[in-house]
Amino acid sequence: MLNKEKIKLIEYRPEVNGVKVDFELQYRDRETDMKEIARRVTEDYARRGNDTDQIEHLHIYLKPTDFTAYYVINDTYEGKVSLF
Repeated sequence: MLNKEKIKLIEYRPEVNGVKVDFELQYRDRETDMKEIARRVTEDYARRGNDTDQIEHLHIYLKPTDFTAYYVINDTYEGKVSLF
């Protein structure tokens, strides 16, 4: 069972030239944002027995046509989560 209290969740906080940027994705009748996707990715990574404290780099690829977010952690670990 996944202990959510022990998971270090990745908070998505992008800035460009000091300006906070929020990303939202709308596709057909669905909607999500990068904060929610980052949370799902982090939980999926931990659920598979990995230590979220070891995450140094997280790259997420969004594919709305498949309703999937693919991710790569630390250039070695690959996974995918539901986009919506």
